[in-house]
Amino acid sequence: MAEMNLEQRQYLTARFEEFVAVVHPSGDDQPVRKPYQWQIRLMLYVAGHGHWPQGIGAPTASGKTCVIDIHVFLNAMAGLVSAEGSAERQKLAGVPLQRIPRRLALTVNRRSLVDDQFDEASALQKRIQAENNESDKLDIYRKGLDLRSAINDGLQPESPSPRMIAVELRGGVSPDREWRYYPQTCAVICATPDMFGSRLLFRGYGTSRTMRSMEAGLLAYDTVLIVDEAHLSRQLLKTARQVARIENMAKKPLVRQIAPLQVVETTATPASDDTHDAVSVEEADFDIDSALKKRLCTPKFVFASLDFKKPKDEIDAIVSKCVELIHDNEEADRLNDSDPHVLGCVLNTLDKGKAVAKALAKQCKKEGIHRPIDVYVGPMRAYDKHKVVEKLRNLSSMDPQDAPCCIIGTQTLEVGIDVDFANMVTEIAPGSALVQRAGRVNRRGMRPEGSLHVFGLDLQQFNEKKQAQQVSPYMPEDIYAAQDWLNSLNMGKTAAPNISAWSLAMSKSPIPGEKPGRLLFQRLEPWDVENLSVTDEDLCADISMADLQQGHSDLNIWLRDDLGSEDREISVAVRHLPWDDALAIKLLEVTQPENDELFPIRKWYGLTKFFEELTNKNAKAEVVFEEETDSDKKIAHTVKVDHRVFRYRASDPEGHRVLCMHNAKQGTVQSGDVLIFDDYEKVFSTFSEGVAVFDPEGSETAVDVFNQCGSSVLITDSATHNGAEIDKAFQRIREIEEEDLSGNGEAAETDMQKSLQTLRTAATEESVERGEHEEYSLILRADEDSEIRYVDVKGNAIQRDVQWVVSSASENVPDSESDQEILMPGKRKKTLLLGGAFNDSDGSPREEGHQDHVACRAQALGTLVGLDPMLVEDLRIAGKYHDEGKKDERFQKLLRNDQKTKNNELQAKSWFQMSRSRERNLRNTYELHGWRHEQRSVAEFQCACESHEQLKAMSEFDKQLIKRLIGTSHGHGRATFRHETAYLLPQEKFDFLNVSPELNDISKRLFDSGEWETVIDHTNQRYGFWGISYLEALLRAADITCSKEGL
Repeated sequence: MAEMNLEQRQYLTARFEEFVAVVHPSGDDQPVRKPYQWQIRLMLYVAGHGHWPQGIGAPTASGKTCVIDIHVFLNAMAGLVSAEGSAERQKLAGVPLQRIPRRLALTVNRRSLVDDQFDEASALQKRIQAENNESDKLDIYRKGLDLRSAINDGLQPESPSPRMIAVELRGGVSPDREWRYYPQTCAVICATPDMFGSRLLFRGYGTSRTMRSMEAGLLAYDTVLIVDEAHLSRQLLKTARQVARIENMAKKPLVRQIAPLQVVETTATPASDDTHDAVSVEEADFDIDSALKKRLCTPKFVFASLDFKKPKDEIDAIVSKCVELIHDNEEADRLNDSDPHVLGCVLNTLDKGKAVAKALAKQCKKEGIHRPIDVYVGPMRAYDKHKVVEKLRNLSSMDPQDAPCCIIGTQTLEVGIDVDFANMVTEIAPGSALVQRAGRVNRRGMRPEGSLHVFGLDLQQFNEKKQAQQVSPYMPEDIYAAQDWLNSLNMGKTAAPNISAWSLAMSKSPIPGEKPGRLLFQRLEPWDVENLSVTDEDLCADISMADLQQGHSDLNIWLRDDLGSEDREISVAVRHLPWDDALAIKLLEVTQPENDELFPIRKWYGLTKFFEELTNKNAKAEVVFEEETDSDKKIAHTVKVDHRVFRYRASDPEGHRVLCMHNAKQGTVQSGDVLIFDDYEKVFSTFSEGVAVFDPEGSETAVDVFNQCGSSVLITDSATHNGAEIDKAFQRIREIEEEDLSGNGEAAETDMQKSLQTLRTAATEESVERGEHEEYSLILRADEDSEIRYVDVKGNAIQRDVQWVVSSASENVPDSESDQEILMPGKRKKTLLLGGAFNDSDGSPREEGHQDHVACRAQALGTLVGLDPMLVEDLRIAGKYHDEGKKDERFQKLLRNDQKTKNNELQAKSWFQMSRSRERNLRNTYELHGWRHEQRSVAEFQCACESHEQLKAMSEFDKQLIKRLIGTSHGHGRATFRHETAYLLPQEKFDFLNVSPELNDISKRLFDSGEWETVIDHTNQRYGFWGISYLEALLRAADITCSKEGL
């Protein structure tokens, strides 16, 4: 590979500097933002080599999130270079930009940092996705990203594919799944190690089984993984670096055409012996980057007091030091007109945070300190955090008298909120956590120095059990290591250790992290991947019993540095729900949790203790219900109901993802789960700005914010939302549903749309305007059983007659398997024909339809990402036959609302807008529950291979690949299919089925005699476990995007 010449390096550097300046615009009185020298070196390395280095050596606060800018910039340049005759193509001839990965995955073992990285990526995405605007100088880069993702398939989509995608994968459910539908698009994926690693290993936490292989294939190819704070994720590094090795063992590895997963570790100093090449910050950079020098080199002195005998003494000392520093900061505010001097105070636990907040408020009042104290302790949901961030973002421009004198927080303040503290008081924590906290002090280096005051107990006086309790959530050995490290640091001018970022990077005393919970790391082997790649069957390891939970924990051996950890990445949400358990489950099944409503739980202590907390407060929960009387007055009743918790597990089968638990014996919790509480449960505490935090020992409730989280799905109930117009809308929807008026012309359709719009307006508490192509869908309508009688605390009988409606804006319908199979989002008036092959009756070619469009899209996708022509042709043929099984007359009756097929007009998609119950009844009638149309499609293709000369002439390798791609086009059949020929082609039960003897014989060979399992094994060995999954993902992406566009 020829090196870039000087002119090319200078050209790319100038363009990168321009890009950084326009995507990070400065204020009127601020200098233009420029990349640091090490960032430019990193960009040039990636551009010149066509791949990322194995390591990035950059201390805290040196701007490591620039990797997002570099990734997007180089993808834009790759798009510009791809254009024939472009100036960029001439200037950058020979530069391997086309090999640069399209997907950047950033992982870090701290949820708040994931949030920060995602916020950065989202802000860039918003600017990139904006309409072209010459004044912002981004047009050329928008054009480049358009070219990078442009699919030349000859189709006419209503809207282009996205230029850039940003997605967050951390605890619970991510609402944005678009990244997996656009494999050609530049994407930034921000994730915790577990969330990325589980997806790479075909077991995505929070991912449905049918989507697991799609995500695994896309993350294993055309992706770079950057592991931040790599010393906390050493096992993930080992595992991810095995992907290329294992894929190269395949007989025809895809790695020769598409770059396999690249792995980069990012730390202050490289943490792995596997790192041979790295780009790092160098001391010479400070001669040019004066701002970086201020950030990294301005001293931060640490003062430690670690000999307290009692927790109360420690709290008193923390409060006393806070008051002293607040006085100092107020004096500094009076002497200069810089940003307000604000003290940060970080505690390790919610209880200690509450205790310090209460004591400090009392002491400040005594001392005559009138500035407010802001308190943000415990896990908060993103919905509330956005409000906090917005407030603190303006902190520097506030009048000192209006700014808080102190902000108290738990680990959220380590990395979660972008605020520049003048100084900080903190509890002792592991060394890596102390460094993160210090990074919040004098972040920009605008003050001469900063200070960190560390407090802790004398642990030597306690026994082992007591030590563990006192340093929770950390381990005693980690705290001892932090104490030893503080003592070993170089001494500064005040005789206190200096923990500025550069001082630490140059120090011979490495920062101690949390002690690993394992002695050896595990190497991933091909037989492990073969086992994991079976995504649509229950493995014997995936056992779920009340007192035994394997499954996800089995992944820990390949993902986690600590095998003894009880930590699980779970989240909590609050919902206003029906009192009836069954109806509540029904509603939760169709309203998946949204990221913004989730409280992330850092340390989960188990269901048993949690239910004990609930019952200790009260054996029953108290609910206030307002009953409307005949005179239109409302009477408030207090009713006692059983405590309950709902568990949402996205990886479980559709329709079976929610479990109601009234005690700990009814279920288990694993990573990716969301626990959903009723909005009357008092398991929260509220602090500044009314922000709620999850606190099992708290005494307050939190509000349901689901309808305010931006989802297209909204929930409306007649108890919360009422009024004449709303009551009328509920009544009309009930009439249409119960009387099945969907076939009575457009009047019922118009009424349904109008009624849903009324209820959606009530749900969001703001006017809802329908878009030009937007249609509303009724997802669920249900009534609470009015026959159930409740008794309030005064012994009065009450009747609860509440209606519930769940609706969706149908251009963005729920990501359900049944919807993908039969529905056309937002295209109700348009018939989508099947297309593809030839008519059975007379051999005439069918009118162009869905299969033709998918074939064109898959062919264009394969060409764009760089597959060789033979594989591209296989993708095209697979697209041509992937839905051929839908010609089954039973399935056509389902699509046509039980009407017969006319004039050989086979349909690919339909719409059941008014009544889902009608769809369920038809599936039952024609035995289509669990029946897979793509299974029949495989048999139809095999049949065509025996009769069409062009297909007959293909090699057996190509035929096997095409069959594999067809059969797995919805994520099923990746090991075997559930049903054999008797269920697939039930001619004896349905005499109208037109099944030839040849098709029946082929089906028996494939699905009754093991031939399909042979196809699976051969394609796994030929293309690699991730390679075949990547090819499957390309066809599925073509199918899904065509369906979304009505093609």
